[in-house]
Amino acid sequence: MPIRTVFGRLTHRLRNPLTSGELRYASFWFSQLLMIGATVLGVYLASAEGMKVAIQFNELTRMERNYYLRQSLANELEWNASMVVEYAEEIQGGIPSQSYFQMNPLELDQFVWQAMRESEATLETPSGFLSAAQRFYREVPAMYQKLSNRSVGVSYGSKQLLASAQTILEGTVPALRENVATLKTELEHAGMELN
Repeated sequence: MPIRTVFGRLTHRLRNPLTSGELRYASFWFSQLLMIGATVLGVYLASAEGMKVAIQFNELTRMERNYYLRQSLANELEWNASMVVEYAEEIQGGIPSQSYFQMNPLELDQFVWQAMRESEATLETPSGFLSAAQRFYREVPAMYQKLSNRSVGVSYGSKQLLASAQTILEGTVPALRENVATLKTELEHAGMELN
């Protein structure tokens, strides 16, 4: 192709940059590129927002499970500790018969404590509460066993039962209820309704 022809076409193109057909053709591709860019940007923004909402929902669900688990644990511990106090006070003055322990066994409710073994939220419970509950559920049946086997005296055994129960009633349960109240406040602030 001669140089004159190339320069002639270039000169013609510079004088008349785009014909109407070429202009429509270029604007078509430009609009297509804009649509693709807008689509990619929209998908990115929507997925980022969706991920944010999903993470918030997951966090609130986890906190709600923890709230109900800790509330139930506090109720169970309080009930069991109160029952141990009553039992210890009843035997403190002495037992009426040799078969008293067989006829009146000290049985703790452990539904929540047993269910916590299967819950993923258990290890999200502060370790101090878990340790205190574990100690209580270990000490009380062991002391009751010693009392019923007569390896310890009733006076000593009842004092030990009272000490275990008082630790739960005066330390663990109030601290656990305070922790539950904090969780409840956070959940209500996030717009969740709790029972």
